[in-house]
Amino acid sequence: MSFKKLTQIITLAFLSALSITAFAQTEDDDDLLLFLPPIIAGSTNTATFPPEWGLFLDFCCPTSAATFVLTVDGVTKRSVAPSCTRESTFEGFSVSTPGNKNFSGQVSANTCPTFSTNFSLNFENNLRYLIQAELENGAPVLALFVQEITEPSASSKFEGLDASSASSINYVKQMSIPLALEEAEAGLTFDNYQAKQTD
Repeated sequence: MSFKKLTQIITLAFLSALSITAFAQTEDDDDLLLFLPPIIAGSTNTATFPPEWGLFLDFCCPTSAATFVLTVDGVTKRSVAPSCTRESTFEGFSVSTPGNKNFSGQVSANTCPTFSTNFSLNFENNLRYLIQAELENGAPVLALFVQEITEPSASSKFEGLDASSASSINYVKQMSIPLALEEAEAGLTFDNYQAKQTD
């Protein structure tokens, strides 16, 4: 084997480890374009899926239906808890694009207070983002769960996540995002949100 040939093989092996598209030169001096697959840390998945996001309301208002709404990139999704003994609705996951996303939304009910939120997330390909409104020490927060996408989502049923259920389906909780009480409702009397009593 010639020194030139050995150098090409070593160079291509190095570029492959770096996930770089490389040009190699054949014996006939013709350029051959090599597409080297990306390497995803901790994953054998070589496909690229656009990011997906969805939301779920994991608590309720005891005396009226509660609604959790978020809007990003002109797309609005909602989850409704009709009562404390019925499961919240789930609209499924929506396909998005990578990059920084600015969210706005609120949790509200006729007889419970309104909490609003504005926050940003950075979406990446091959990740599914679930934003769940839940109670933390009795106060509403948004919990961000992330899951690697191995195939596009087709699910339209969801029952909320807790520590055990999240890990069992490979969701990782990333952070809790606080919600702000609407100033116009400060000092008014409302019922308190509470955990749902569904089986």
